[in-house]
Amino acid sequence: KIQVVADTSLREVQAYKELQEELKVEMGKTEEDIEKLKDRVAHERVVRKNKEEYAALAKQVETLAPRKQTEKDRAVLQEQINRLEEQTQTQHQTLEMRKKQFMLLLHIVEELKKGINEEEELESLPPAPSLDTSALEAVSPAADPDVEMGEAAP
Repeated sequence: KIQVVADTSLREVQAYKELQEELKVEMGKTEEDIEKLKDRVAHERVVRKNKEEYAALAKQVETLAPRKQTEKDRAVLQEQINRLEEQTQTQHQTLEMRKKQFMLLLHIVEELKKGINEEEELESLPPAPSLDTSALEAVSPAADPDVEMGEAAP
């Protein structure tokens, strides 16, 4: 009877050892599965974060005008810029022309003043017997009726 109990005890010990080995193997597999699932959870978190960012960006994009409208607006603005640049160039040319005309007018006025001053000086001096006054009048630009002032452009 003791032999039977001893054999049974040995079989039970052997069964427990086999069960312990199976449990160790299953625990190892479970730990591997847990690690794989942790990696998968981390990956899914990244995917979820990306989807949320995409959704936020999609909302922002929806608030913007369509590309065709933006391009159309840009073209209109470019036309306006070109037109304004042309106007600026035209006004600059007109200003330069007016400056030149004004400088010419000032020069002519100065020449007229000089001519008038010379005539007044000649009139205030007593006439010399050998001096011909008609020759002086021909030299003076103020006395010449053919001298014309430049016309200002409108």
